[in-house]
Amino acid sequence: LIICQNFLAVGLSKALQISPLVGLCTGSIPMIGGHGTAGAFGPVLEDFGVKRCQHFYVQLLLHFGLIAGSIMGGPVGKRLIEKKKSFKDCNS
Repeated sequence: LIICQNFLAVGLSKALQISPLVGLCTGSIPMIGGHGTAGAFGPVLEDFGVKRCQHFYVQLLLHFGLIAGSIMGGPVGKRLIEKKKSFKDCNS
């Protein structure tokens, strides 16, 4: 999943004629890594020349990833629990 996110993000950034580093800022760094990884990679990417990386790209996409993961994770988790009939006794 991480590799696919990075290929998609960098590929789309090249198609939109944006720096591939901006693609990484919107790829797996904030989506998979979380707050710690986003905070750590922000200054590194700024050193490579991506302006306002930590404050804009990484933090914005980080929060998008958290919200999107929460919205998708709830129904997927519920469906998997119902499919496996796990935790049936916990509801009583």
